[in-house]
Amino acid sequence: MESLVLTDEPEPQLRSGLLIDQATVLGNLGHRVWEKMKTMVKYSPVILDPNTAQGNLRLSEDLSSVRHEDTQQLLPLNPERFTNYPSVLGSEGFSSGRYQWEVKVGDHSHWAVGVANESANRRARCKALPKDGLWCLMHHNNEYSDVVGNTLKLRRRPERIFIDLDCDTGIVSIYDRRDMTHLCSHQDTFTEKVYPYYSLILTLGTNCCMKLFYHLFIICKSHFRQDISFFFLSTA
Repeated sequence: MESLVLTDEPEPQLRSGLLIDQATVLGNLGHRVWEKMKTMVKYSPVILDPNTAQGNLRLSEDLSSVRHEDTQQLLPLNPERFTNYPSVLGSEGFSSGRYQWEVKVGDHSHWAVGVANESANRRARCKALPKDGLWCLMHHNNEYSDVVGNTLKLRRRPERIFIDLDCDTGIVSIYDRRDMTHLCSHQDTFTEKVYPYYSLILTLGTNCCMKLFYHLFIICKSHFRQDISFFFLSTA
């Protein structure tokens, strides 16, 4: 039987690069996953529909912002236009999938944000309620109302509103974006396309403006001068 002889000779040294560089491999894996995700992502600008804007609302040339002014414009009375309430719709409507967006409302004193049916009444002066095809959180003179008009008692004045719309389940949920405190939810049956809905009113001594930035679609299998800013995220 041969015996094992121990020597003091140094162990063979491996050449640099022979071992797997786990950091690089895992980093590349994360990169490939992100690259794959990016192929499923579609960016598109948030565009307001000028044909829906009430006469006191002035849209910017690029249709990315809207301002309330005390002088009413003479505009065509097309069927899509709101005439008695200072409202405007987003240009893109949704009939399926899930969509989320964030609205920076700041300290503006009178606003409503949410969604509206394509067939929502554009002529009558009405409350923003589901029976009129509107699902909104409203703020007026330091009072907040939920989707069905019930008064909400909030701990603080939210500066950013987060809206979560699930067309398939018919649920609209609204949160304070600061810490995602749930403000209200409502479930309904959407039988037609719905659109992001924005309304703002000029109050004494203010110059109100809403400004929109972008929205992001992730496609998966399975406004003193007050600016109000919008950030959108949707999964369909």
